[in-house]
Amino acid sequence: LLCEARPRMPVKLSVVVVLLVLGALGAALTSRWLALSIDVAMIFGVLRGNHGVRKFLIALSIVSLLFLGVNVAQLIAADLTWPAFVIVFFAIWAGSYLFIIWALLQEDVREWMFRKNFKLDDEPPVPPARIV
Repeated sequence: LLCEARPRMPVKLSVVVVLLVLGALGAALTSRWLALSIDVAMIFGVLRGNHGVRKFLIALSIVSLLFLGVNVAQLIAADLTWPAFVIVFFAIWAGSYLFIIWALLQEDVREWMFRKNFKLDDEPPVPPARIV
């Protein structure tokens, strides 16, 4: 009896989930309960394959990048001397948003989320009909 294995979550989507978990941990450690609840909802939405959550995360990442850019521009305008760790921190921060956007726009991620959302891989395969 040949059975196809269920498609595994793409690695890039697993990285997105890890980034969301890290964001949720950061929100919990800083007592930002609204951010924590949103992060947890986003994690569950991604794991369930919710298309709306995927679109929301893309939009949220774009808005977050814009706000990050505005903050960096304000710091540059203030003519502050930046220690190297601050530059690295901002680069990692921006890179994580860019990665989330890129990963969620990939075809294999969209396909996996679609199949997960509609439970297409949960049904047992139908055996071929026998001709007698």
